[in-house]
Amino acid sequence: MRFLILGVTAFGGPTAHIGYFRHAFVEKYRWLNDAQFAQLLSLSQFVPGPASSQLGFMLGYQRGGIAGALAAFVGFTLPSSLLMFGFANGLTLLTGSATAVIHGLKLTACIIVADAVLTMFRNLCPDIPRRIIGLAALIAVLLINTIWLYMAIIILAALAGWRLCSESAKPPAVALRAPGPVAGVCLLSVFLLLFVSLPLVTGPQPGPLSVFYAFYQPGALVFGGGHVVLPMLQSTVVDNGWISSDAFLAGYGMVQGMPGPLFTLSTYLGALIPTSAPASTIALLATAGLFLPGFLLVMGILPFWSRLIAMPGATNALAGANASVVGILAAVWVNSLVLTSVTGLIDVIIIVLGFLALRKASMPVWLLIAVITGLGFLAHYVLV
Repeated sequence: MRFLILGVTAFGGPTAHIGYFRHAFVEKYRWLNDAQFAQLLSLSQFVPGPASSQLGFMLGYQRGGIAGALAAFVGFTLPSSLLMFGFANGLTLLTGSATAVIHGLKLTACIIVADAVLTMFRNLCPDIPRRIIGLAALIAVLLINTIWLYMAIIILAALAGWRLCSESAKPPAVALRAPGPVAGVCLLSVFLLLFVSLPLVTGPQPGPLSVFYAFYQPGALVFGGGHVVLPMLQSTVVDNGWISSDAFLAGYGMVQGMPGPLFTLSTYLGALIPTSAPASTIALLATAGLFLPGFLLVMGILPFWSRLIAMPGATNALAGANASVVGILAAVWVNSLVLTSVTGLIDVIIIVLGFLALRKASMPVWLLIAVITGLGFLAHYVLV
């Protein structure tokens, strides 16, 4: 129930969710202490997947085992998933107004991602080595934009961080509830087995298994949380013709105003993918595919985490990987949002005003979406 309340009220994206979790489960309910919370948070940042949802999953596990973990996930995710499923169905009813609404949502996405890039740059690239790593990642993605390049960049950035970043303080060892080592190995084996075997039994046409793998792959590769999943999902569902770019970006703009995890964009996308199966079934498979690999990874690594982070250079490698994520997201902002969404000077003015409202006036995201979508709607009819 406590996670369901957060699923309805936790607006603001992954960083805000972490603050909500700490306030609720460290300060208010005292499920765990700050040191334990920090260990779980560092693990959620270390592996691919939706960081805030992985943290919530592990918090639920600390309290109630696997049943608690599943309850935490469902409670935190269900409200946003239902809202995004409803939006997917409502979008098809807008008929002639759909293009104008989508234009406004695309401008909203431009503002939200620009804000995310700036915030992540300040937090994850505070020194010269990490800024160089981020810039190199930005240039690489601008020149070559493929899903496998992202993983190669992150691995190379981790190696560069291991060599170039200054030594970070190692967190103290703390006691955490975790699966046994054998269970951890089994969970990691399931993760790897699905990642390797699913491409062998799926094809380019959208079907239940193909959709599940289309979302499992980015869920297994994306570092940096909800915003960074944008290029990988776009590559898997737009580039292969399953969903139009406009519909994709409209969903991405809308999910920013939802409570709970940004990964519920998968529910919306699944509902729009044309298959012979019911839309609700495909939406459920897409959602499960995107979330599952991250959960398998955190639960599989949890038994070994305290020893892993004590290894020399581990925190530096993570710092380098995180810096590259900033460059990747900046390149995506240019390639996938600005170049496809901005059609004239009016759009530029709307984006600048919206960005200032978000950064300087602290406008709530839900209100920003309403205002910018409305302005974009009007701008569309002015420009066409």
